[in-house]
Amino acid sequence: NADRARGSSVIPASLDNEFKVVRDKNSPDDEMHLTFEQTLNKDSLHNTRIAFKLVDHSVTINDKKISSAYLEKIEYNFDEEDKMTFLLKQIWMAFEAETSVRAAEKDVPEHEIFLNQSDFYPKRVFLKEDEEGKSVYMDKDQVKYQFTQMVKKNMIYKLDRMEGYQKVEFKNITSLGGVG
Repeated sequence: NADRARGSSVIPASLDNEFKVVRDKNSPDDEMHLTFEQTLNKDSLHNTRIAFKLVDHSVTINDKKISSAYLEKIEYNFDEEDKMTFLLKQIWMAFEAETSVRAAEKDVPEHEIFLNQSDFYPKRVFLKEDEEGKSVYMDKDQVKYQFTQMVKKNMIYKLDRMEGYQKVEFKNITSLGGVG
Protein backbone atom coordinates (compact mmCIF):
# COMPACT_ATOMS: atom_id res chain seq x y z
CA ASN A 1 0.00 0.00 0.00
CA ALA A 2 1.71 3.18 -1.19
CA ASP A 3 -0.31 5.36 1.18
CA ARG A 4 1.36 4.12 4.35
CA ALA A 5 4.88 3.75 5.69
CA ARG A 6 6.95 0.74 4.71
CA GLY A 7 7.53 -1.93 7.30
CA SER A 8 5.41 -3.78 9.79
CA SER A 9 1.68 -3.11 9.85
CA VAL A 10 1.93 -2.42 13.59
CA ILE A 11 4.05 0.69 13.00
CA PRO A 12 1.00 3.04 12.98
CA ALA A 13 -0.04 1.62 16.35
CA SER A 14 3.27 2.64 17.90
CA LEU A 15 3.47 6.12 16.35
CA ASP A 16 2.06 9.34 17.74
CA ASN A 17 2.37 11.09 14.38
CA GLU A 18 3.11 10.04 10.82
CA PHE A 19 3.87 12.32 7.89
CA LYS A 20 4.04 11.65 4.18
CA VAL A 21 6.39 13.67 1.95
CA VAL A 22 5.90 13.29 -1.81
CA ARG A 23 7.65 14.94 -4.74
CA ASP A 24 5.16 16.57 -7.11
CA LYS A 25 5.64 14.93 -10.52
CA ASN A 26 4.16 18.00 -12.21
CA SER A 27 6.67 20.50 -10.82
CA PRO A 28 8.89 22.35 -13.32
CA ASP A 29 12.19 20.67 -14.26
CA ASP A 30 14.24 23.40 -12.59
CA GLU A 31 12.30 23.22 -9.29
CA MET A 32 11.43 20.47 -6.86
CA HIS A 33 7.99 20.78 -5.27
CA LEU A 34 7.10 18.62 -2.27
CA THR A 35 3.83 17.98 -0.49
CA PHE A 36 3.83 17.32 3.23
CA GLU A 37 0.79 15.63 4.74
CA GLN A 38 0.04 14.43 8.24
CA THR A 39 -1.39 10.94 7.84
CA LEU A 40 -1.67 9.93 11.48
CA ASN A 41 -2.14 11.84 14.70
CA LYS A 42 -3.07 9.73 17.73
CA ASP A 43 -4.51 12.62 19.74
CA SER A 44 -6.91 13.64 16.96
CA LEU A 45 -7.15 13.32 13.22
CA HIS A 46 -6.11 16.83 12.22
CA ASN A 47 -4.96 16.59 8.65
CA THR A 48 -2.14 19.07 8.03
CA ARG A 49 -1.26 19.54 4.36
CA ILE A 50 1.46 21.90 3.22
CA ALA A 51 3.46 22.27 0.00
CA PHE A 52 7.05 23.41 -0.34
CA LYS A 53 9.53 24.31 -3.03
CA LEU A 54 13.16 23.25 -2.57
CA VAL A 55 15.34 26.32 -3.10
CA ASP A 56 19.06 25.96 -3.77
CA HIS A 57 21.23 28.46 -1.96
CA SER A 58 24.98 28.95 -2.08
CA VAL A 59 27.39 31.40 -0.53
CA THR A 60 31.12 31.97 -0.95
CA ILE A 61 33.21 32.30 2.18
CA ASN A 62 37.02 32.69 1.92
CA ASP A 63 36.88 31.65 -1.75
CA LYS A 64 35.06 28.46 -0.77
CA LYS A 65 31.60 27.89 -2.26
CA ILE A 66 29.15 26.38 0.20
CA SER A 67 25.90 25.00 -1.18
CA SER A 68 22.77 24.35 0.74
CA ALA A 69 19.02 24.30 0.28
CA TYR A 70 15.92 25.27 2.19
CA LEU A 71 12.19 24.69 1.88
CA GLU A 72 9.95 27.59 0.93
CA LYS A 73 6.21 27.24 1.54
CA ILE A 74 4.13 27.52 -1.66
CA GLU A 75 0.45 27.46 -2.57
CA TYR A 76 -0.74 24.07 -3.82
CA ASN A 77 -4.17 22.87 -4.93
CA PHE A 78 -4.60 19.62 -3.03
CA ASP A 79 -8.21 19.28 -4.19
CA GLU A 80 -7.11 18.35 -7.72
CA GLU A 81 -5.43 15.16 -6.51
CA ASP A 82 -8.02 14.17 -3.89
CA LYS A 83 -10.19 11.25 -4.83
CA MET A 84 -11.84 11.22 -1.40
CA THR A 85 -13.99 13.81 0.28
CA PHE A 86 -12.80 15.25 3.58
CA LEU A 87 -15.32 13.18 5.57
CA LEU A 88 -14.41 9.98 3.75
CA LYS A 89 -10.71 10.60 4.31
CA GLN A 90 -11.30 11.24 8.03
CA ILE A 91 -13.27 8.01 8.55
CA TRP A 92 -10.77 6.02 6.44
CA MET A 93 -7.81 7.28 8.48
CA ALA A 94 -9.72 6.45 11.67
CA PHE A 95 -10.54 2.97 10.32
CA GLU A 96 -6.91 2.26 9.44
CA ALA A 97 -5.63 3.60 12.77
CA GLU A 98 -8.20 1.67 14.81
CA THR A 99 -7.36 -1.53 12.93
CA SER A 100 -3.65 -1.06 13.66
CA VAL A 101 -4.17 -0.17 17.31
CA ARG A 102 -6.44 -3.14 17.99
CA ALA A 103 -4.07 -5.53 16.21
CA ALA A 104 -1.17 -4.28 18.35
CA GLU A 105 -3.21 -4.44 21.57
CA LYS A 106 -4.36 -8.01 20.86
CA ASP A 107 -1.00 -9.04 19.36
CA VAL A 108 -2.70 -10.41 16.23
CA PRO A 109 -2.35 -9.62 12.52
CA GLU A 110 -4.54 -6.80 11.19
CA HIS A 111 -6.54 -9.23 9.06
CA GLU A 112 -8.01 -10.68 12.27
CA ILE A 113 -9.52 -7.32 13.28
CA PHE A 114 -13.16 -6.54 12.53
CA LEU A 115 -14.73 -3.15 13.22
CA ASN A 116 -18.28 -1.87 13.55
CA GLN A 117 -19.77 1.51 12.80
CA SER A 118 -20.39 2.00 16.52
CA ASP A 119 -16.61 1.92 17.07
CA PHE A 120 -16.46 5.40 15.49
CA TYR A 121 -19.03 7.42 17.44
CA PRO A 122 -19.60 9.37 19.58
CA LYS A 123 -16.52 11.59 19.69
CA ARG A 124 -14.19 9.30 17.76
CA VAL A 125 -13.73 10.96 14.34
CA PHE A 126 -12.65 14.59 14.68
CA LEU A 127 -13.97 17.00 12.03
CA LYS A 128 -13.16 20.54 13.16
CA GLU A 129 -13.36 23.06 15.96
CA ASP A 130 -16.44 25.27 16.15
CA GLU A 131 -16.45 29.04 16.71
CA GLU A 132 -16.12 28.51 20.46
CA GLY A 133 -13.09 26.25 20.07
CA LYS A 134 -15.01 23.07 20.89
CA SER A 135 -14.26 19.90 18.94
CA VAL A 136 -16.87 18.70 16.44
CA TYR A 137 -16.99 14.97 15.73
CA MET A 138 -18.69 12.82 13.11
CA ASP A 139 -22.14 11.75 14.31
CA LYS A 140 -23.85 8.35 13.93
CA ASP A 141 -25.58 9.22 10.63
CA GLN A 142 -22.36 10.60 9.12
CA VAL A 143 -20.45 7.48 10.17
CA LYS A 144 -23.13 5.24 8.67
CA TYR A 145 -23.08 7.16 5.38
CA GLN A 146 -19.27 7.17 5.19
CA PHE A 147 -19.17 3.40 5.82
CA THR A 148 -21.58 3.00 2.90
CA GLN A 149 -19.22 5.11 0.77
CA MET A 150 -16.18 3.05 1.82
CA VAL A 151 -18.04 -0.14 0.81
CA LYS A 152 -19.05 1.41 -2.56
CA LYS A 153 -15.45 2.51 -3.21
CA ASN A 154 -14.21 -1.01 -2.38
CA MET A 155 -12.16 0.16 0.59
CA ILE A 156 -13.89 -2.07 3.16
CA TYR A 157 -16.39 -4.91 3.03
CA LYS A 158 -19.04 -6.19 5.39
CA LEU A 159 -18.49 -9.71 6.63
CA ASP A 160 -21.28 -12.17 5.95
CA ARG A 161 -20.63 -14.46 8.90
CA MET A 162 -20.63 -11.79 11.59
CA GLU A 163 -21.34 -8.15 12.26
CA GLY A 164 -18.28 -6.23 11.27
CA TYR A 165 -16.24 -4.59 8.55
CA GLN A 166 -12.71 -5.19 7.37
CA LYS A 167 -10.33 -3.60 4.87
CA VAL A 168 -10.78 -5.12 1.39
CA GLU A 169 -7.06 -5.93 1.19
CA PHE A 170 -7.68 -8.63 3.84
CA LYS A 171 -10.73 -10.16 2.16
CA ASN A 172 -9.08 -13.40 0.98
CA ILE A 173 -6.79 -13.96 3.97
CA THR A 174 -7.75 -16.71 6.39
CA SER A 175 -7.16 -16.43 10.15
CA LEU A 176 -4.24 -18.85 9.73
CA GLY A 177 -2.43 -16.32 7.59
CA GLY A 178 -2.90 -18.09 4.28
CA VAL A 179 -4.78 -16.87 1.25
CA GLY A 180 -8.14 -18.54 0.94
